[in-house]
Amino acid sequence: RDRDVTGVQTCALPISPDKLVSMATSSTARRQRFSDDDLLDAALRIFSAVGYQAAQISDIAAQAGTTKPTLYARLGSKDAIYTRVLEREVSILKAWLFSAYARARDLHLKQAVELSVEPFFRFAQERPGAFNVLFRTDPAGPARSFGERLTSEIIANLAGLLGVTLTDSFQESQADLIAAACVGVALEVGLHAFDTNQDLGSAKEVASTFIDAALRALRGSKEL
Repeated sequence: RDRDVTGVQTCALPISPDKLVSMATSSTARRQRFSDDDLLDAALRIFSAVGYQAAQISDIAAQAGTTKPTLYARLGSKDAIYTRVLEREVSILKAWLFSAYARARDLHLKQAVELSVEPFFRFAQERPGAFNVLFRTDPAGPARSFGERLTSEIIANLAGLLGVTLTDSFQESQADLIAAACVGVALEVGLHAFDTNQDLGSAKEVASTFIDAALRALRGSKEL
């Protein structure tokens, strides 16, 4: 028996097993209130703002509202965190692009081009920090190899789409070259608009129109 503040004896009620589990779960949730994605989002903001070399674990922890030991325990070293950020963002962009390529196979050329270009500019619009890290921040740093591999995969997938869209007009090797040219147009137009704070929607239209006109000229037909 216990006494309350008035001196009256009270009987301590037992805590049920379900209540104990609930309390333990709540305690764990409080201790780990950040998901890995929350921590990676914080890291992305730091890497985008100052670059890989200048970024500090303490800066990332502060941005996430956690501690350095927690960050190390959850995600590892700065290099490991940077790699995970890059892998996540590359995966997101590839999923957007390759889904669009798959849906574009049954469309006429103009619609196929617009659908295929749109995810790249949407990525720049909705995930500017990721776009900056992948294509602008630290061009000679660790992100460069990720960007190069990503570009190669995009070209390979787009070449497959062009092989269907352009049918017998080009050999497979030419489809690969044409895909590289299309990717180059979208990338450079997107980067220029991003760097100069121009409207990315307008930039998308410019890139789409240019690519569509180039493919029509190569095909020699206006009936695509």
